[in-house]
This record gives sequence, C-alpha cells and structure tokens, in this order.
Amino acid sequence: QFAPAPPPLPPLTLHEDFEVPPPQAQPLQGAVSADGSNALVIVNDKMAASGRQSLKLQDYPGLRAAYLPLISYRPKHTSGITRLSFDVRLSPGACLGHDWRDEASPYNSGARLNICDGKLQVAGQPPIDVPSDRWVRIQIVTRLGKDSTGTWDLTVNLLEPASGVQNDVRV
Repeated sequence: QFAPAPPPLPPLTLHEDFEVPPPQAQPLQGAVSADGSNALVIVNDKMAASGRQSLKLQDYPGLRAAYLPLISYRPKHTSGITRLSFDVRLSPGACLGHDWRDEASPYNSGARLNICDGKLQVAGQPPIDVPSDRWVRIQIVTRLGKDSTGTWDLTVNLLEPASGVQNDVRV
C-alpha cells in the first residue's frame, strides 16, 4: 500500500528586492529566458527604486523573439486574492510586456499590460502616460477561483516625485 499523496504546496509568497545576489548575478528566484545569454537578465547595482540593487533586463539584437529576455514566476495561486507589485524604469525606446498566464496549451491569459513608447496599454482601456527614465510602481490585484470576477485592478504610481498619477483599470 502506498502512502497518501502529499498535500499541494502553498501558493508562492514572493518578496524579491534583488538585494541578496551580488551585482551581475542571476536573480535567486524566477526562471530566466534570454536565448542562452544569461548576461541579459542580471542584478544591477547602478540604480534602484529602493535599496541598492535592481534587476536589469537588457535587449540585444538578434534574439529569436521580441518578448526576450524574460523572467517568469510560477506562484501556483488558484483561489483568493492575488496581489503583485513591482517597480520599473524604462529607457527611451524600451518596451516591457507583463502577462499572467496559466500552464495550459494554448495558455490562458489573465492580467496583461504593455509599456512602450511612453504609454502603458491595457486592452480596451485608454493608454496611461509612463515617462522614460523614471521609476513607476505597477500594482495588480485580482480574485481567483470561486471568488473570481474575471477582472483585475491596476494602479500606476510615479515614484519620482512621490505624488503621482493613479489610474484604476477594470478589465
């Protein structure tokens, strides 16, 4: 007779401020995809929204896909309220895509946004101005499982200066 299956792992609680790894190292958590060039996703000590370090994603000509490099996490959240917050600073001309997905094939997408050419875009919503070379905090909150409404809330705050622009987006 076999032992009963272990209970499922709890959802991921992640607080990654990139302060522990040394500069130029890979982040401690998350899966990095960068077409074989680990130097494109590194811990950086040249600037940070808070603390001393941040994560730098560097584009490079010739990558096989426009979404590379990327870092992904598998939080395993299936119910309750899920919250995500991150700070981002984009150089002029840089683009960032952020997408919540499941592991189905083809995948199902949840919260999804793109920042490019100074505009944060969410499907079906007017663009939000996002200045280059300024730290911006992105916050996403949604309900999963039986409490899901099929929508998510987005708050965008400029961190430089502290007073910023907020825009709540329902998708």
